[in-house]
Amino acid sequence: MRREKGSGSIYRRKGSPMWWIKYHRHGRPFRESTHTTDSRKAGNMLKARLAEIHQGTFMGPQLERTKVDELALMFVRGLPHQYPEKLS
Repeated sequence: MRREKGSGSIYRRKGSPMWWIKYHRHGRPFRESTHTTDSRKAGNMLKARLAEIHQGTFMGPQLERTKVDELALMFVRGLPHQYPEKLS
């Protein structure tokens, strides 16, 4: 079944029982696993991603996977270098 343009898609990769979603933001394609074998849940996840894009709250799957220790390191590296002895 063909979907309306701009509404993304759900599909299965060859050899995988999991559903995947594909959608675009500013012309860039995003693909991610839904970690489910239920097509309805996959469709709901796609709808949620499209809503995030529409509302301007979309951060992307890569940023969502960022761990706390990585965030702390990014924070420390972003601080001014006026106190380098305390950052070591």
